[in-house]
Amino acid sequence: MNKRIQNWIDCIKSNDPTLVTELYDEHAILLGTFSDIERQGPKLIYDYFSKLTALERLISLEIFL
Repeated sequence: MNKRIQNWIDCIKSNDPTLVTELYDEHAILLGTFSDIERQGPKLIYDYFSKLTALERLISLEIFL
């Protein structure tokens, strides 16, 4: 598996929104799967992952190739 993808998966699984946010460029735009707004910049991206990682149902991420 590609190192960057594995790193992203590891950060998501950590449930640490700061780690995930740090993967994105300061000018990045996130079109989140569970959001209906465009999120540009670290603060809005952090907010998205902060809410996502707080979900009790988000226990693990499984990717099938």
